[in-house]
Amino acid sequence: MIYGLSTANAYSPLVSKDYYHFFFKMGGINDSVGYQETDDAFFVSQLKLLGMMNVKYVVSDKQKKFKVLAPVFRDGEWTIYDNPYLRNRYQLIPEYEVIPDRQALLQKMRSGDFDPDILVLIEKSVDTFAGDTREDIIENEIKVVEQSASEILLNVSSQQDQFLRVANLYYPGWTATVNGEPAEILRANYIIMALALKRGRHEVRLRYNSITPFMEKS
Repeated sequence: MIYGLSTANAYSPLVSKDYYHFFFKMGGINDSVGYQETDDAFFVSQLKLLGMMNVKYVVSDKQKKFKVLAPVFRDGEWTIYDNPYLRNRYQLIPEYEVIPDRQALLQKMRSGDFDPDILVLIEKSVDTFAGDTREDIIENEIKVVEQSASEILLNVSSQQDQFLRVANLYYPGWTATVNGEPAEILRANYIIMALALKRGRHEVRLRYNSITPFMEKS
């Protein structure tokens, strides 16, 4: 986070391997060992994935002429571009595919036929969908009640059994409840989170608690 704004790039020795691989050649990632340079052609081909990650703007110190990116602000050598593929941080996805091989999953995401608006990729089969309600819902709706770095509270109305995609990094320490009952957080689309929800209305709460041993109270 820079100046109170969330950013998808990173500079830290704690950058996860998955995060580094996901942004391969898109650039902007420095794990303190080496900086990942941007491949412009590859970057443009992956704008839908950046949109899936809730990336609205691209900031560059190069005067690039991206055909699909419109400049919205310039200051000296810096230009801010609008990403037309921006998607909500929280989104209901109707279809899923199980791909246990993580490299194959990532390759499918980078292919031109992957549509993150209708398909979520997970690594294991789903036995049950969470939620104790089956009431009919006229339309899908997600209301953000609370949101912080360590806690998210959503009111979700789902027309059918489907997946709530959360564009937060899948990371140990996150837990979830649906209508007060524990629910499994799935690793989805290689690096983010998803929950399988039944049709109906749900209160979804996600909490992060550090599981690092030296940070736990004795």
